[in-house]
Amino acid sequence: MIQFRIKQVFAFILTVVAAFSISISLTIISSPLSYKLTIPLFGLTDKSGLSGDQLMENFQVIVNYLLNPTVSSLEMPYFPASEGGIVHFEEVKVLIQMNLILSLVGLGAIFLIIWWIRKQRIMTYFIQWFQIAVYFPLFLIFLIIVSFDQVFLLFHKILFNNDLWLFNPMTDPVINVLPQELFMIYFFIAILIYEVIILISRKISFR
Repeated sequence: MIQFRIKQVFAFILTVVAAFSISISLTIISSPLSYKLTIPLFGLTDKSGLSGDQLMENFQVIVNYLLNPTVSSLEMPYFPASEGGIVHFEEVKVLIQMNLILSLVGLGAIFLIIWWIRKQRIMTYFIQWFQIAVYFPLFLIFLIIVSFDQVFLLFHKILFNNDLWLFNPMTDPVINVLPQELFMIYFFIAILIYEVIILISRKISFR
């Protein structure tokens, strides 16, 4: 019984980590669409002096650099970048590439867990675990709403061992069109996608 309980906990943790990883990857892949919608919301054309199409072109260059392992250098068409800024983008690229690999592995892990649950006919044992997985992000949403500045700061301190992410608008003006509120939206999108993945996994497991 203890061994079975350990397997439950491991399957739960693996599912949650995999779902978060996949949701982050999908959020980044779909980010140009959400960015296009936020350009008028945050008045980015007025802040940058660029058109919406130019901002989208620049953002697509960044996303392509981050997602495509064959693109080795970032050359933004409308913004200069400092050496520190480029280094930060390089660090972000490494993290995103690692997460893409984790997402693929995680997707396979979720399918295996679903197969295991259905094969062993142990759906009832996982009801509570799926409930925890569904409600856990509500705590994250609360933190984001109440103190996003602190969450954003902690997020960067955990992932980076330097302060290169603190862009100077004078040397890295691209930060003017990547407002902190934009990343708050991406956090919410990632959590929403995570919830969809968990709910779909639960539905298939209990079918």
